[in-house]
Amino acid sequence: RRSAAASPFMREAGASTAIGTAAFALFDVAGGLPFEANNGVAHIAEATEEAADGMLTIRTTTLDAVLPDSVVDLLKIDVEGHEHQVLLGAQSLLEEDRIRTIVFEDHEGFSSDVVALLRAQGYDVRRLSSDASGLCLRTESDDEEGTTAIPATDPPSYVATRAPHVWTRLASPGWESLQN
Repeated sequence: RRSAAASPFMREAGASTAIGTAAFALFDVAGGLPFEANNGVAHIAEATEEAADGMLTIRTTTLDAVLPDSVVDLLKIDVEGHEHQVLLGAQSLLEEDRIRTIVFEDHEGFSSDVVALLRAQGYDVRRLSSDASGLCLRTESDDEEGTTAIPATDPPSYVATRAPHVWTRLASPGWESLQN
């Protein structure tokens, strides 16, 4: 199997559940923040959000359409709450085991729809965190038992993989984890 392009590429479309269009909110409509000061609140609007100033219509596509014959070693998703929809648009990639490892943000934690979808596809999911020695991985039981304090400054980042050796590699400090 061939891997996807070694370098990132751009499409003039947002990844979602279907090929079509969607409303894109340039700022938090309720808060009225301008795009220049959005601090990560720009997002594909939910169907329940009313059209307003500060929204654009954008083209959408699916990862299945963009990567029809690709094998992806690492997929990073950071789409301000639209992660579940992006993964729904990658069903063929997921079902055919063509995405090895996924890094994503999720503010709902281990009980989210994103984690449930990935687990249903056979992925092991862990939370990225840090401690005095650097990067560490937290399991759901770590969170439930409160055995390890998660720093408030940690972003809600997760890693999902079907490749167990990824956990061993990520246990190495710093750049060692990225070596072949």
